[in-house]
Amino acid sequence: MNAPTMQAPTLSPGWKRALLALVALWLVTGWQYRDTVLAMTTIWDTRETFTHAWVVPPIAFLFVLAVPTLLGWPVARVLAFPLGFIFFCVPVGEFLSPTLMTWTANFTVVALRASGIPVYQEGLQFVIPSGRWSVIEACSGIRYLIASIMVGTLFAYLNYNSLRRRFIFVGISIVVPLVANWLRAYMIVMLGHLSGNQLAVGAD
Repeated sequence: MNAPTMQAPTLSPGWKRALLALVALWLVTGWQYRDTVLAMTTIWDTRETFTHAWVVPPIAFLFVLAVPTLLGWPVARVLAFPLGFIFFCVPVGEFLSPTLMTWTANFTVVALRASGIPVYQEGLQFVIPSGRWSVIEACSGIRYLIASIMVGTLFAYLNYNSLRRRFIFVGISIVVPLVANWLRAYMIVMLGHLSGNQLAVGAD
């Protein structure tokens, strides 16, 4: 007996027309908003906070390619994450920098006082016996936070089926870089203080 032969799946003419129409729509949309696309890619290329955005389009595109069909509610449900993932291309989040800088400064001051070091704080600046320190924009941790949320969201989608677990993991991807950045700022100040400002001075 001969084993049954497997035929590769093929798209019907209707599906092919739908795919061509979708590609054409993407091209027309890209041309229509070419200035916006150019502005976004310039931001990705010039600001360290958003350099991770370069990997978002190919990842999203690979997800779309993995879907066998592109019409109907089941397909829309499958495409929900790849399409939503493209949101990480948008350079948003820098408005959080002032708040993150304040949190970093406050945590550092509390941690220094808990370590027995007297601190006088004035907003984002504080003075300790060994010198004056300030929390600048590079110390906000915004670029670590945004990149962590992007990777955490992708990891949660690929590894968990439960919506609850996905949200928990994304929440962890938010908390971890925040706390890590606070500890980093504290350790930089402590290293500078204990070394007589010979080490870690000027670190961001």
